[in-house]
Amino acid sequence: MTFSPSGKKAVVRSVEKWKQPDLPEARAGESVGVTFTEELFVERGEVLSEEGEASPAAREISASLFWLGNEPLRLSSRYVLKLATAEVEAVLSAITERIDSSTLEVIERHANRVENLEVANVTFTLQHPIAADTFKENPRLGRFVVVVGEFVAGGGIVREVRSDLLGGGTRVVRLHARVMTEPDGNFIDLSQEAGPVEFEVSPGFVARLGEGEKVAIRLCTADQLEKIARLAFGYGLGMTFRRGEEGNRVLLFRDGPVVQAPTEEGFPVI
Repeated sequence: MTFSPSGKKAVVRSVEKWKQPDLPEARAGESVGVTFTEELFVERGEVLSEEGEASPAAREISASLFWLGNEPLRLSSRYVLKLATAEVEAVLSAITERIDSSTLEVIERHANRVENLEVANVTFTLQHPIAADTFKENPRLGRFVVVVGEFVAGGGIVREVRSDLLGGGTRVVRLHARVMTEPDGNFIDLSQEAGPVEFEVSPGFVARLGEGEKVAIRLCTADQLEKIARLAFGYGLGMTFRRGEEGNRVLLFRDGPVVQAPTEEGFPVI
């Protein structure tokens, strides 16, 4: 399949069959053309799914991985994942187990690194959603490689996919756009956000925390606390929670080196 390069309307055309309108069905291996009634901007690696079926768009994947890199695979670091024709930046948000590839014995649980020629069970939080399935359900969308620089440094299979898609009525709150600077520091007020929300952050927001700044966030619901905790985990941030007369507050900060900021537009929704 190739999509129209115009960017105005997504059109897929077959070399042989595009002149045959309204084909009733297509089987695996055939080339078909699809015309959409509404404008749709399609990027490399995206796939179609039938209405009503579970979406294959993954925001987080858990996987079994074999590491070949000369440098260790490190917790909270950023890597490039290639899955089928999709490519995405991802944060290594968990290393559940390090495993000896020769004996398959567990070396360490909840580790902070994976060494050369080791196997590991890991979790990646993706910068933006990509089409992925478990290897058991769909091997073509269940295999991936990890790229460091210009070299493939590891590969693995997807064990679990979490999409965490936005439901009806959910608002995306861009935390970097809500920061207010007060005499006692940076502050974000979410106390009036009573409905379902998802949070988005920019590279600059994370970089400021890496340079020593802190931000206090006033919360409205416990669901917001859970989402802030996931954001902190994905970016390697510190977090403290306090309940007081002024309401529930979370303080976000970072100790240690700056998290490398994404270079592309579009940031993960947490």
